[in-house]
Amino acid sequence: MQMKVSWQKITRRVRVLLTNIFRLRAFFDICHPGCQPRFLSLDQKPSWFNNAGLTDTYGRKGCRAPHVRENFAHTRQRYTILTGVPSWGHEDPDVPPKVAILFKAKPGGRTITRLRACEGVKPWMKIQVQENGSYRSQDVVEALEWMLPQVPDAEHSRDSMIVLLDWFSGHLTEEVADLVKRKGHVLLFHGGRVHPVHSNQRYASSRVVGELAYPDRERMEAIGTGALAR
Repeated sequence: MQMKVSWQKITRRVRVLLTNIFRLRAFFDICHPGCQPRFLSLDQKPSWFNNAGLTDTYGRKGCRAPHVRENFAHTRQRYTILTGVPSWGHEDPDVPPKVAILFKAKPGGRTITRLRACEGVKPWMKIQVQENGSYRSQDVVEALEWMLPQVPDAEHSRDSMIVLLDWFSGHLTEEVADLVKRKGHVLLFHGGRVHPVHSNQRYASSRVVGELAYPDRERMEAIGTGALAR
C-alpha cells in the first residue's frame, strides 16, 4: 500500500484524532444523554476536464495498450470538488448530498455569472470560481456558509455537528473557525497527508486502527465505540 507519509506518522496522527473524538463523544454524552453526536467530514478533491492520457487505461488482456488522443490544454484546466460525508448517512435518496464545485476563473467575472444562471445547476450544488482553480480560505468560508445548517440556540445544541477538516491551509484560518462556531458547530482537525493513494480507503482505515492497539478498550466501549474495540 502506497501512502503519502510513513505509517509511523499515520498511526500517531490517527491516535490523536481518535483520542479527540473519544473525548468529544464522552462530553456530548454528558450534555445530551442518549443522543448520538453527528460528524460531518469535508474535503476537497482536485480534478481536470480531461486527463485520460495521464492515467491508466483499460484494454483487452494480451493486446496492445489503447492509444489516447485528447486536448492537452484541457489537461491543465483544473477544477475542485468539495464534498461532505455525514456520519448519519444520507436521508433523502432522491436528493443528492450538497456539493460545491470551484472552477478556474476570475471572481466576479462573466464566467461565474453565466454559471449561476445556467439551468443545469441544481439546488444541492454550489458553483464557485477562483483564479487558480483551487480553494482559498474565503472560498471555504463561502461554501461552509451555504453547506452547514444554523443551530438556532443553546436549547437545540444537540443538533450541533462535529465538522472534520484536514490541515489544508485554507481550513486553518480564524475565518473558518469563526464561521463553524457561529453556525453552532464544533470544529475538529485531523492530520493531513494520510489519504491512501492507490488503495482502498476502508482497508487503510481498518489497518491504521488495528495497528494503534488502543489500550483503553473499556472506555471505548463505554462511549459507544465498541465496533472499534472488537
